[in-house]
Amino acid sequence: MNKSLLIYLSMLILIIIIPSVISLTCDTTPEFPNVFHGYVTYSSSAVTSQTVTATLGSNSFSSTTNSDGYYSINVQRCSGSSDTSITFTACTRDAGTATYSADTVTERNLTISIACPGGGGGGGGGGGGGGGTIVITPTPTPSEGKVVEPACITKEMLIKYANDWVNDIITKEKLIYYANLWVMC
Repeated sequence: MNKSLLIYLSMLILIIIIPSVISLTCDTTPEFPNVFHGYVTYSSSAVTSQTVTATLGSNSFSSTTNSDGYYSINVQRCSGSSDTSITFTACTRDAGTATYSADTVTERNLTISIACPGGGGGGGGGGGGGGGTIVITPTPTPSEGKVVEPACITKEMLIKYANDWVNDIITKEKLIYYANLWVMC
């Protein structure tokens, strides 16, 4: 089976059989996303298990930090949009800003100046309950020169990577890796 036919059949299967969830509604074609990733900290400690939101114009995109305070968000806009200013929040606290750049992976560490609210609640009987606790762990330092792969990709990005494979820019294994990322999102 030649390469072009294999790509066509693979894309047909991915596009028709596997449903795609698109969080951005556009009257025009959406641009390739700007993937932001990094660590969220408060007082030099990781902010864990909290929602990080990136807002571009009237669209918001979110992710949850892991046990190291790491997050990754795909921020996307519609073609022809002039919105470029992105604001980030972590657990509803202001966490930083960035400028949108389509089809780019950007490391953006975020810092909040007010601690995230803890869980917990009222106790009973003798005097009320505690206010919960916030788990704080040291923030790991990313290694220098590390190649960062997107955490999630769109159907359009997968098609771009398929074309890169046809033109021998990436390997078949890399294309399969990206296809798996798209399926998991």
